[in-house]
Amino acid sequence: MDFQKGSKFTCPECGAEGQKVHDTVTKTWRHLNFFQYEAYLTARVPRVRCDVCGVHLFPVPWAREGSGFTLLFKALVLSLASAMPIKTLAKEWYFWATHSRLSAMVEAAHTIKHHWDGVLQWFESHINNGILEGINSLIQACKARARGYRSKENLISMIYLIAGKLQIALPT
Repeated sequence: MDFQKGSKFTCPECGAEGQKVHDTVTKTWRHLNFFQYEAYLTARVPRVRCDVCGVHLFPVPWAREGSGFTLLFKALVLSLASAMPIKTLAKEWYFWATHSRLSAMVEAAHTIKHHWDGVLQWFESHINNGILEGINSLIQACKARARGYRSKENLISMIYLIAGKLQIALPT
């Protein structure tokens, strides 16, 4: 990506036209391999000085803002990831996430690692405990409404009445 001295750009934030270049930043993106060799795109990217909203980096068409990879590279990785075993993909993601500079991402990775078996099992079974949590919520509401029961049998009967969705027709 190159441009002539004195070129004017549209502001990427507000769309104001005819804005001058403030300076340039050299950026590098990982691209698709060239046979067995890793390939990188390096470009001098202009930063536009907008009279309305300040200085902003001009977006490049081959990568998303803030990304270190080209769109084609990301597309290839996603297509390959769909064919990988879930456990391998999860390990790769965990490694990437724990080496992130975002503390929230590292914390999320450790939380997932703590529940590793359950997370991986979901990809095979697609079963979660949402229904169980819903039934538990009904039981807890039943207990709170009654403020206690005389016997365990009475509690069980009320649970069947509330959670069982029984259609009891009253005599008319």
